[in-house]
Amino acid sequence: MALLASVGSVQLLNCARGQATTISALQDFTKKPENLICLLQEPWYDRHGHPPILPGFDSFTPTPIKPKCVTYVRRISGLTATTTFTAHDSFLGTTITSVRNSTTITFTLFNFYSPGRAEPIARLIPSIPVPKECILMGDLNAHHVWWQVSRIWRDRLLSAAAGAALTLATLWLILVSAATATVILRA
Repeated sequence: MALLASVGSVQLLNCARGQATTISALQDFTKKPENLICLLQEPWYDRHGHPPILPGFDSFTPTPIKPKCVTYVRRISGLTATTTFTAHDSFLGTTITSVRNSTTITFTLFNFYSPGRAEPIARLIPSIPVPKECILMGDLNAHHVWWQVSRIWRDRLLSAAAGAALTLATLWLILVSAATATVILRA
């Protein structure tokens, strides 16, 4: 988790497409200057299919209309971001570069929303070029068996992650690859 600590506060939110939820969550996020990056899944859209604009932040989406995920990065000196990976309307990779005290840290922050089930992400993971330094966060809909949802795609997701040199590290499904990449999967 040292990569996240290197840039400041990163928050993950799923707003289930609700306007009030999305607006309220983003307003709360922007109030604290230490909040630098927000990964949002299932945002509310305006009548043109665009997620909210956040003043003082750059926004990144996998598609310009009705994206299933948005990454917001605060515009501050020493922090830059660039889109480096997109797939469909639900999968986004943003390369983050943080320069502090003459130290530069660069990593890819993946923001994934697997719509409705784990199948889309389980199929995508084997084709993703995993950078040496990366973090994968999102709502992968890999529901726990206690919630009585089919385990087939959750198990395939975990198998695909293992095939990409990602290994299970904790109950929260924080996965760390052999290449020091960190992956966080929300169960």
